Formats: sequence, C-alpha cells, structure tokens
Amino acid sequence: MTSGPDEGVRIPGSSLPALLVARSTATPGRVAWRQLTHGVWTETVWAQLEARAAAYASGFAASGIAPGSRVAMIVGPGLEAAAAATGLLGLGAIVVSLHPGRHGADLGAPLAGVRIAIAEDVEQLASVLALRETVRDLGEVFVVDARGVGGSGGSPPLADVAARADDAERGVNAWRESVRALAPDAAALVALTVGGSGASRPVVLTHSNLVAATRALAEAVPVRPDDEILSYLPPSHVLERVLSTGVAPLVGAVVNVGDGPDEVLSDLRQVRPTVLLGVPGLWDRVVDRLDERRSNAGWLKRTVLDRGLRRGHRRLDAWRGGTRPGLLAGRLSTRPARARLGLDRTRAALSALAPLADETADALGALGLVVRQCYGTAEASGLLTMEPVDAVRPGSVGRPVSGTDVREDERGELLARGPQIAPAQQDDEGWLHTGDRARIDDESLVRLEGRVEDVIVTATGAHVDAAAVATALGKARLVRRVVVTGDGRSSVGALLELDPVALRSWAVERSAPFSGTRDLLAWPELRRELERNIADANDVVPPDSQVHRFRVLPGPLVPDAELTGTRRLRRAAAIRANADLVDEMYRA
Repeated sequence: MTSGPDEGVRIPGSSLPALLVARSTATPGRVAWRQLTHGVWTETVWAQLEARAAAYASGFAASGIAPGSRVAMIVGPGLEAAAAATGLLGLGAIVVSLHPGRHGADLGAPLAGVRIAIAEDVEQLASVLALRETVRDLGEVFVVDARGVGGSGGSPPLADVAARADDAERGVNAWRESVRALAPDAAALVALTVGGSGASRPVVLTHSNLVAATRALAEAVPVRPDDEILSYLPPSHVLERVLSTGVAPLVGAVVNVGDGPDEVLSDLRQVRPTVLLGVPGLWDRVVDRLDERRSNAGWLKRTVLDRGLRRGHRRLDAWRGGTRPGLLAGRLSTRPARARLGLDRTRAALSALAPLADETADALGALGLVVRQCYGTAEASGLLTMEPVDAVRPGSVGRPVSGTDVREDERGELLARGPQIAPAQQDDEGWLHTGDRARIDDESLVRLEGRVEDVIVTATGAHVDAAAVATALGKARLVRRVVVTGDGRSSVGALLELDPVALRSWAVERSAPFSGTRDLLAWPELRRELERNIADANDVVPPDSQVHRFRVLPGPLVPDAELTGTRRLRRAAAIRANADLVDEMYRA
C-alpha cells in the first residue's frame, strides 16, 4: 500500500497513546500491524488498533484500574499485548514491563504494588501465581497465550478484558478524553535495569521521556511511512517498545510480528523487513546461516558468492575510510544470498543491547548489509547514541541522537543529558551517570571501554582494567568467559569458565582418558595448558594487570544471575556467587 502526499508527515503527540490517536485520525484505513497466528498473517489497520487499545482501557477500568495503578506485563511481542499496554498508558496507568524470561523469586520485588499482572503463557503464569500470597496487592492475572492454561487459578485470557467493553464508539471517545488529559511528566513505564551487581533496579520513565526517544529514533534511522518493521524482541526492551508503539504510529510504518525469537530467521524470510532492530545474537545467527548456505551451495553459486563477498569487503573498507564506492560494487552477486536470508530489502539494520562483534559486523557488511550499532540504557528510554550511515566504524556506538549531549567525566565515565532520560536518574545538573567507561574520539564517535565498576583497585593501589584482562584471556581456545578478581587483593586473579565443546575436542586430540568434564578438570595437562594461556595473556597486558592465580569454575555461569539477559558478565555478581572459590584461590 502506498502513502498519500500527507501520510509521511509526522504527527503531534505528547505520549505514545496520543501518537496512536493522531495516526488513527490521520490514516485510519492504512495497515498498522501484521501478525502471524497459527501460520496465517492477519492485518490490523490503525483505526482498529486504536479501538482495540480503547477496549482494553475500558475493560481494565471496569477491573478497578485507575490513573497511577500499576499493571505488570511479562509478555513477548504481539498485537494484543501492545494494544493492552497502549490502552493502559492512555488510561493513566503505569505499566511495569518485565522480561518474559523472568521466573520465580526474580519476579517478586518488581511485582510489589502491582494491581493486575499479564503473563505471556502457562509457564509464566505459573511463576506469577506462585507469588500471589507474597504480593499483597495483586488481584487478577491474565494470560496472552491461554493454550494449556485450563482452570489454573481462574486466570482468563487477556482478550477477555477487551471483551468487557460494551460500546466501542463510546469507549474510543472516552479513551481519547483520557489520553488528552495525560500529563507529559507523569509516570508511564517502569523498566528494570541491571548493573554488574546483578540486582534489578526499577526505572520510572515518563510519557515525555518515551516520546522524546521515539522522535530521536525516527530521525536517526530515519523511518518512513512505507517501512516494514519486524518486531521479534519482547517489549521489556525499551527501545523495541519505542520502535513498535512509538515510531510506527509517528510515521505510519507497519509493524510485523511473527513467531518470535526462536523463529526469527523464518520470520525474516516471510516479512523481508526494511527496518530491523536486533541484538548481537540475531546477527550472529544470520552469519551462521549464511555460512551454512554457502557450505551447502553448488560450486558455481559458491564461487559467485565468494567473489561478491571479496568485493563486499573492499567496498566496506572504502566505506569506513570515508570514500563512496559504487553502490552496486559487490552487491549484485550477494543479493541472492541476502534474499534467501530475507534481508534483501533491509535498508536500516540496527544492533542494540550489547556490543556487536567486529567479525560479525564485517561478515554482514561484506554481504551488503551495514549494521549500525546503537547504545542506550533503560534510564534513557533505550537510546543515547547511534552510528550514522556515513560513520559506521568498528568499536563505535555512534554519535548522540537528536537532543542528547554526552561527555566523559574525570574517571572516564560516560555522562548523558537529554529529554529521554528518567528524571529520577539525573544528577543536579541533569546528567545521567551511565556506569560505562567511554572515549569520545576525534570524529565525535562514542567508543565504550567497559564498566566503571570493572576498574579494579588492588591492595597495592594499581588500577586494573578487568575487561581488558578478560579480553586477553578470553582469546584462549578453551576459555569461554573470564571473571577477573583483585579488588583489595595483593594481585590479580581469574575464574575461568571453560567451553565444554572446545574442552572435549581438545581432550580427544590428546587421547585424554575421561568420562566427563570433572575428570578433565583434574588432569595435570589441562592446568599446564591454561597456565600457558595465562602466560600469553600476561604478555599483552600491563605488569600491574598480569594474572598471578586462577581457578576453573566448576560449572557454567548462571544466566539472569551471573550473566545478563544478553549473556554479558555481571562481574560483581559472579564473584559474590563464587566467593568461597575466590577465597580459596587467594589462600593458596
């Protein structure tokens, strides 16, 4: 469907619900969302989406939800969850947005003060219901995907809430009145941010914070009314929420939701998005699929692809060097590969939430897909910087988006100031202290260099960059992750998480007798190998940063405790969880 002359104009609005109202008024019959349900794609136009949000607002109001009430949403991407969240925000409620991977006690503190909870499926529902006795204010619990729920605790499907609305037209008018009455500086969304300590911390974002991030993201990409967005991340990622429920109505782009993270590669081929926000794990999977297809291709196709990739690497190097090679150089011969991946129409490929590996960025760039990194925190509505199209550089997360200032303080910590930053997270001068160490280079590009909390001060007063030590050690074949220790200690130490696949392969090559990993950990040759790895790493780090003692972790680091949801190390949490092993290492 093509846009008319006025449909690309950005619409006014001081909240995400206000953007939906304005878009529904401006282009009511244009497609807003496409969703894959049981193998069939269904379309929803903007007027229908607004009516659905209003119906949810009416239904929740009948359940006692009022301005200021907290409603927890532990959901994945999808139309019903998005409509319910927008309806609640328009009602003046506060949405507490939690990752659908959270379970058990990890949900307890975030659910405090919540009146109603919405779970994604039967598994998530069970976790919420188990906490019902300890969460005093929690009333009804709804479930998005009710398959397998049966009679579990009287938890109805989420769609039943919208069915409570009896007069659709009156409901839309009432909701619009409520939306118009929203105060821009009122609380809208509670997101969770997690530092190296591993403790979740709530961040309260206002309506104006989310709209500021929306406008900045739309401008930085930029997003157009004819764009097709693929949404596969849960809305607990604030930037995903901003893109799908903020940017899309702002410009009139279409949001597509397939079968979610597990089937995203299939969804890509069906949607062929023009705008794609992904995490590094997605881009790694794309490169793996490309390598798999190349290996299975016939001689002629593989030769054509290899030639195109070589040209693509030269084109990428020229692009990064500031020149503008011909647009078709290396792209025609790689287009079939991009088409098979569903990326032949993608003009804006974004990576967020964690650093993208240089080798992944290079492989995708050679394919003709330049992935732009963006950086932000929950405190900043998910967005502070983004790589411009003409300044994509290895190791960079770009320049500040519109309305945002950044600087380094005397410790090298990155500070940021802008309208998207939660008020309670600003210091007296309006700066957000991100906790990330960064360097701003001569091109005004921000380059992250680790966490402030990862600067270790030993008992001798030496300042050690734990991230740099971990990177040096992590190059060893057998090492998957490294927890660097030494705060207040006499020397630097390391806890090593070994890669079980690489370890077994290494053992087989040496004909090591073993029945399991425990046998290998006791094998003297393994310790000698790791000692050689540490000696190699010590050759490339400063003397004060050299590792003098180490231990092998007995098992993998624990996700959502010692690792973040994107598998980044929480160093302080990992040290705390393995305190006995650390103490034993330093006593030896």
